[in-house]
Amino acid sequence: MVTMDKTELLYDHYKETVRVSTDMQAKRNTLFVYVCVFELLNFLMLLFPQVINSALSTFLLEAYKVSLSELLGLLPTGIWLITTYVLVRYFQTTIYVERQYPYIEVIEAEIAKETRLACFDRESKAYLSNYPKVLDLIHIFYTWMIPILLQVINTVKITLEWKAAPSTATTWVNTLIYAFLLVLTILFLIFMHTPAKPVKRHNKK
Repeated sequence: MVTMDKTELLYDHYKETVRVSTDMQAKRNTLFVYVCVFELLNFLMLLFPQVINSALSTFLLEAYKVSLSELLGLLPTGIWLITTYVLVRYFQTTIYVERQYPYIEVIEAEIAKETRLACFDRESKAYLSNYPKVLDLIHIFYTWMIPILLQVINTVKITLEWKAAPSTATTWVNTLIYAFLLVLTILFLIFMHTPAKPVKRHNKK
């Protein structure tokens, strides 16, 4: 039976941890694109509801020979639900990535201690040293501007829904979804901007 010494075990674990983190970063980036697409669709429903309904109905009829004209009233709720799912997955993935950074830093410090190699800090001290201001700006964009902008779009959308069809069942359902997204976004912002968290590392794209 082959046994591994402590340094080999640490390094193998380090490589696996960094690989998983990198995979999750790629997943996060993909989910971000999906969030933007569905929020854009939500925004277009604000401006051109009849056009979107007509285009979707025509597409389904021509491509799949399915007529959903009777169900198009549920389309806004469907978009709300899909947007919520994608946004939840995006927040989950982003938080997972953020929580990995302190853990990776601990592993690097332990490997550096075992090997007496002070340079073993690529994901921690080396990354944060001489941190460019442009990455601070990108960090603000991703962790402040984008979440707030998405919530503004959602707020305008739900307000217009109440003006168009007050007190209907779908409006109440959409409002509950909106309230959930609002709470979710606030909690996400609190996590990302808690001073104890090294959140600026979120910029690794």
